[in-house]
Amino acid sequence: MLLATASLCLVGLGDYLMAWYFHFDFFYLLPLTLTALYVGRRAGLLMALACTSISTAAMVLQQHASPAGLLASRSPVLVWNFFMHLALGCAFVWAVSRLREEVVEQRRLVAELQDAIADIKRLRELLPICAWCRRIRDDAGYWKQIDHYLQAKDIATFTHGICPECAAKLNNE
Repeated sequence: MLLATASLCLVGLGDYLMAWYFHFDFFYLLPLTLTALYVGRRAGLLMALACTSISTAAMVLQQHASPAGLLASRSPVLVWNFFMHLALGCAFVWAVSRLREEVVEQRRLVAELQDAIADIKRLRELLPICAWCRRIRDDAGYWKQIDHYLQAKDIATFTHGICPECAAKLNNE
């Protein structure tokens, strides 16, 4: 908010110091954007009122130097300009704050989607295995021996052998 207020003061000062034929209306969008993006919609609307007031004050203070000063100093024209600038400023703030809300919502949805993808990856790592024969059910629903399943998935290549405990059991039979 401090940066937006400082930029408003600089733009207002520049608007006042420039000749009557230069208007800084476009530059008032900087404090409006900063306020709407980083502080919020309500503060942005207050900033729109401040920008409009400073722009109008600069125009009134410059009226003595301009040929159009007489026209600008007339209250209906001044009031019209004030409310048009205020309406445009409020519309701009609303659009920027709405865009900010959409970006925040999109980031939330992306994070939610990434969590769902991580859950799916974890679920893919679960292997349905028979408690009795130790075969694994593949994606097609067929039961395969664990070595065939892992080889088909390119996870590992197997060589076969007999461990000492099983060799002892075979010799005893």
